[in-house]
Amino acid sequence: MTVEYSSLRCSIPFARRGLAGLIVLLSLVCLPFVGCKRASEEQSKAPPAAAGPQLPEVTETPEEIRAQMKAQGVKRDTPEFDEFKLKLMVANDKIFQREGVEGYRPVPVERTSKASAVIDPETGKIAWLAWTCYNPDCAGRGKGGGPLIFGKIWENARVDSTGEVVYDRVEIRKEDANKPPIVCPSCGKVEFLSSYCSPQTELRRRQLDQELNDVRAARDQASAAGTPDPGNLRTPSEIQQEQQELPKLFLVPKE
Repeated sequence: MTVEYSSLRCSIPFARRGLAGLIVLLSLVCLPFVGCKRASEEQSKAPPAAAGPQLPEVTETPEEIRAQMKAQGVKRDTPEFDEFKLKLMVANDKIFQREGVEGYRPVPVERTSKASAVIDPETGKIAWLAWTCYNPDCAGRGKGGGPLIFGKIWENARVDSTGEVVYDRVEIRKEDANKPPIVCPSCGKVEFLSSYCSPQTELRRRQLDQELNDVRAARDQASAAGTPDPGNLRTPSEIQQEQQELPKLFLVPKE
């Protein structure tokens, strides 16, 4: 913040202003410093600028990336799988932006903690969280050869009188107790499913994961040394709140 003190013009000589004039002058001079102090305090708790993961340059098609995954025998829950997944996200998102989602109208939401459904502001209908499958052997494809993107529709969900999505209580049959609630409609797998998001959102999620790990490590170190928690770091709950509210894609089925 830059303050141009030359802009504080005094048209009345100081001797004629007396005590009241002095108070006004001091308030004008001190006010910028109060604002600077508050801004400094807010910035000191802001998340550190993460130089971590970056979006890869992707020239391959989704099919070519999946073929590489299969050829290299990449296992799920490994760093190699995560990097291939990010490349797939970049390639898939280009097609999604161009083609959309077959059978649905996309409803992107920039900030929400809703995990399953939201109200579509355009129609008032329920929009369902978008899912996709990262199984390299999955044959499911969407429009234009893009990713298979689908919405999990919960039959017990409805819009109540306040315009919110609510879920009625249902009895789970004994034979269904061990069945996963969501599976890929193409390959039937559950372990490769992930809610659909942009590669930029995925990068932010990874940055937040790293920030959360760093904060916890710093707090553990301070606790072991018997010193106060670092005051210039966000709390784990603040980081987790941002994680929950990251942008999400919801889908309204086309009639």
